[in-house]
Amino acid sequence: MAKKNNFDLGPVIQLATLGAFGIGGYFIWKKFFKEEEEEGANGFWIIKSPETNKAEVGSLISEEIIGKNYEKESYLCFIKIVNQETGELMTPIQSSNVNSGLSRPFNFEFNMPDKESIRLNIHSGRIINNEEQIDCTKVWTISSEEGYPKPICRDPYCFDVNNSIEEIQMNEFLGIVPQGMDLDSYLENATQEQLDYWKDGDGGITFNGWFNIWNSLHRQDIVEFVMKKYYEYSKINAKLLEVSFT
Repeated sequence: MAKKNNFDLGPVIQLATLGAFGIGGYFIWKKFFKEEEEEGANGFWIIKSPETNKAEVGSLISEEIIGKNYEKESYLCFIKIVNQETGELMTPIQSSNVNSGLSRPFNFEFNMPDKESIRLNIHSGRIINNEEQIDCTKVWTISSEEGYPKPICRDPYCFDVNNSIEEIQMNEFLGIVPQGMDLDSYLENATQEQLDYWKDGDGGITFNGWFNIWNSLHRQDIVEFVMKKYYEYSKINAKLLEVSFT
């Protein structure tokens, strides 16, 4: 008489059933939900939005935004970022030919404005007959991080900076980072040529000059300080004063 096999198939059947349901469930979801989502989209849609939601004022924001062409033919597709408040482009519009069913990444960079928060519209679409047709719009909000204004000091001078760009420039201006001579020691021992270079640079080839740098950052107070120091240590100015006295 054969020995009865006592192996219980119940758990195996349950696991097999559960596994079949899981695999089947995925294909059901893919068929009726995923494809429905794709079929519901027309044109060039954003499928990956930016992740940055906080940034220091003046800091560089760098993001990749991905769009997908849901049309049945290729198009010249675009993505652009627009300031909701002003209607201005944050960066130049980016475009590329994208084949049917394919996605395309676009990389954007801009500096965080000096505001508590900024709301942006990300528009994606196609360029048809030289005209932009917007297919999708996503809203992007970025809040500024706390920490500014803050003082940057090296005796005997101390200046408030309003963002990370000003902070970097001020650290270099005062010889903090990279570490160097203090401001007065440098200017006192500088030749007239070096003083001119310190103020005006070389036309922006390697150094734009502190007058131009602070002027571009709209820091008129520091522009006036630069001019004061330039005339204080300028050999030309000293000669002019000497001639006037004589």
